[in-house]
Amino acid sequence: MPAHRIRWSWSPSTREERAGAARSLKERLRECSLDRAASSIDVTLEAATLTKSWLADRPRGWGHQGTGHEDAGFELELGWREWVTNHGWRGVCSKFVDGVRAAFHRSASTQDAGSEELLREELGQVLEGWLICSEEESPAGAERLTTPTRRLVAPESVVPHALRSLERHETILLSGYSETVLACLGGAQQGGLYPEVVVGLGAADQSGKRMARQLASLGIGVRLLWDTAVLGAVHSVDRIWLGTEAVGSTSFVGLVGTGLLISEAARHEVPVNVICTSDKLMPAGITELPGWGELERWNLWSHGPEEVRVESQPYELTDADCVRVWITEEGPESLATICTRSMRTSISDPCTPRQGS
Repeated sequence: MPAHRIRWSWSPSTREERAGAARSLKERLRECSLDRAASSIDVTLEAATLTKSWLADRPRGWGHQGTGHEDAGFELELGWREWVTNHGWRGVCSKFVDGVRAAFHRSASTQDAGSEELLREELGQVLEGWLICSEEESPAGAERLTTPTRRLVAPESVVPHALRSLERHETILLSGYSETVLACLGGAQQGGLYPEVVVGLGAADQSGKRMARQLASLGIGVRLLWDTAVLGAVHSVDRIWLGTEAVGSTSFVGLVGTGLLISEAARHEVPVNVICTSDKLMPAGITELPGWGELERWNLWSHGPEEVRVESQPYELTDADCVRVWITEEGPESLATICTRSMRTSISDPCTPRQGS
């Protein structure tokens, strides 16, 4: 912040002032909130950066105890409500929200610092932790962050483990788009394994088309199929790799039809792996589907007659027990092992109990 800017001491604000501050955060997050194509890591890093810049504009003393702390919570929750609604079902995003809320609640019992200081610290852990754990080598004089302190895990960290059992020229079937699966296939191509890929169109968002385009740009042979044709291709592939946006203790989020795909693979004895990083785990192991999936009927049928019930949700909660081996940054694991190692056992409450006032 420029040295010439005056920062006034803050006192509990009026409803209009609080709403104005919340609108300021909402406006900063608007484009990020509406971005469905970006990865969960990208939207989380952007949200952390924008929230940190918004905090820099809060007056000195923002979020100290008493009424000031309550008002600060109102501003934060109302400001990022749209972002949380659109992205909070994704594991990485949900853990980010949970961490910020936990930091805010810790500040309520801290005498020497207000909410601003502890929130800055949490946001810094997200941003700085990613910068360090993404690099091949730690910066000079800096120690690499260890698993308990880093907030985000690079998709590339899964690559060596996914390739360990892969043979040359295997045919791998995918379901939709996954940044982590893409990284693993790119690593396989670069390592001389030259996989062939079969991918379905990817429901309403056509994410399989985006996956096919990026695979082709890497020189990987790829076939794009209608989703209804994917089941018929299962018998001809060597393995199935599934990505996911969120993992819970009993289910994971997959494209509609993922459960049927796994059942068909079991019938043909084709191995199935979920390829993901452990930061996809939802706090307390509770998974949910995106609310916008049911509301946006136009994704499935634009201007359809009201008499037709359009079920437009492109995702489903798939039974996690159907997948025996999960491949993460730690290697092949069972879901129970991943949950024991990385899952937060509780969910932090919102920063304020107030509802829309």
